Amino acid sequence: MWVTDFRQWLTGLGAALLLSGCAALGPNADDARPGAGECRSDLDPEQRMAMEEAEQLMARGQAYAALAHLDGLGGGSAEIRLAKAQILSQMGRAEARDHFHAVENDACLRGAARHGLGVLAIREGDYARAAEALAAARRDLPRVAQVRNDYGFVLLMLGRDSEAEFELRSALELSEGHEQPLENLMLLYLSQDNIPRLNALLQRYDVDQTLVARLNERLPRLEQARARAQRGERVTEPVQGVSEAPDLGLPSD
Repeated sequence: MWVTDFRQWLTGLGAALLLSGCAALGPNADDARPGAGECRSDLDPEQRMAMEEAEQLMARGQAYAALAHLDGLGGGSAEIRLAKAQILSQMGRAEARDHFHAVENDACLRGAARHGLGVLAIREGDYARAAEALAAARRDLPRVAQVRNDYGFVLLMLGRDSEAEFELRSALELSEGHEQPLENLMLLYLSQDNIPRLNALLQRYDVDQTLVARLNERLPRLEQARARAQRGERVTEPVQGVSEAPDLGLPSD
């Protein structure tokens, strides 16, 4: 009788310890994301204006001028440091990595920093490392079309076609038909010779046939680059599938 009671006591104690242990551990701090409205920009009006001007310059392909606008603001703000790193990563400058890591512990900036690390890895031709960083960014920022597009493009390069299609379709719908995820999705279907899905995409988004012809010309070079990426080799060709002008600073998601 005593043995039975003791066993029951041990079982109850073990369950209580297990439950208390789960409660104490809680969610992984690295994976926890701020709730909606918890993140606020700390930029003053002058800094905000400079950030907006830098975004406009990036949209025009003037990365060096955009960086110069932010250099005049100093380095006190984590958001400004992130924006500088985002520009440097688009330029393929390795020093962006240290800036991204410096702000990665900020829960509000972590997703954008991981996205930037992924873009930098793409610029360096390391698609395996890019996939790791962008998968983390995608967990942090699931509603940001640029993140989903860039992750989808990397999956396309690595031959993970089903996953790539899911990410690119998500990016296309989140961006309401933006050209970059549309082109990437078309390239995926062209590489698969998936004419039915390609035609459905062309009809839905009223795609000009000149774009189809241009992507057909790109396809052989893409296939060569994909083969190297899937062998784990560095891909040195210029990248045309990722976002060229990311939103700078604090993510809007």
